[in-house]
Amino acid sequence: MSNAAVLSLDDLTGWPYICFDQGDDAPLAFAEEALAGTPRSKRVLCTDRASLSELATALNGYTITSGILVGIADGSSLTTVALDTDVKLHLGYVCRPGQPLSSTGQLYVDKLERGLALYARS
Repeated sequence: MSNAAVLSLDDLTGWPYICFDQGDDAPLAFAEEALAGTPRSKRVLCTDRASLSELATALNGYTITSGILVGIADGSSLTTVALDTDVKLHLGYVCRPGQPLSSTGQLYVDKLERGLALYARS
């Protein structure tokens, strides 16, 4: 399936879904993965991103993200495939009104934009 141009949620049925666990009190709207509330038969929760990447590879699993995951991992064993869905993923950041971003904040935004340009598919 990693060679597919597009997959549906039905195509992923039965494969392990690896997701980042932010705890029971975290609002679903701020989940790390797109469609985090969608029920799945095989779900593996992990608490750090490095484990998520390793588990996805080791278990032949998947996660649903912006596609930047390949850009922050070594990329050698992960593939980004477009998902056929009407759901739109919104990425962003929060800053104080009227305050310029710090140099670290601007570096983050620049890297986010480069990652989206390289890895995300619209």
